[in-house]
Amino acid sequence: METPYVVNSVLKRIEPTYTQCTYCNNGIVSSIDDCYFIPLYNEQDRTNVIVYKSVKFQQITVGVTRCAACKKTHADANISGALKAALFFIPAIILCWFLFNAVGFIISFIVVFLAAFYLFGFFSDRQSYKLGVFPEVDGAKESPLVKAFLAEGWTIEKPSA
Repeated sequence: METPYVVNSVLKRIEPTYTQCTYCNNGIVSSIDDCYFIPLYNEQDRTNVIVYKSVKFQQITVGVTRCAACKKTHADANISGALKAALFFIPAIILCWFLFNAVGFIISFIVVFLAAFYLFGFFSDRQSYKLGVFPEVDGAKESPLVKAFLAEGWTIEKPSA
């Protein structure tokens, strides 16, 4: 039986060998470059002393099969999300410029920037779902290999001290 993945030691990642697209379940992967590669983290050691915090972790990059059509859908969704977030960000910043003094503007700039960053992800994911494709991270969670790593205690979120 053929293994469903191969370790690429040159690029330091795990690449899938099966060809069914994880994101739409219909497409066939034609190139490894179309795959989505997600970093996974496993916490090794955590130090939490009163004045010093440290975390050591292991990182591995895992490939998730994705057909060329889903890769294009993800790219288009990211562009659409960025444009919609910019349509929120630019007028909000102009409004804050006129409403607040220097300190208020800086604080409002940070708040508006964070809101625009959140909206980018929201609109991108919504656009992917609208087109019938899982968003990149949500689809990666459906991959059998990623599921196996997550079951063993690995996480998608990078550990922080």
